Amino acid sequence: MPECLPNPPVVCVIIDAQKVVAQGYTRAPGKNHAEADALKQIQ
Repeated sequence: MPECLPNPPVVCVIIDAQKVVAQGYTRAPGKNHAEADALKQIQ
């Protein structure tokens, strides 16, 4: 978690039909937030 400060630590999980298809978390400042991190995995 310290790597993402001063951003708040956030986790994002994308589920389709009760199956996890992507997971993301807040990266270091200037990098992806949790949602963008997860979405990159399914594009």
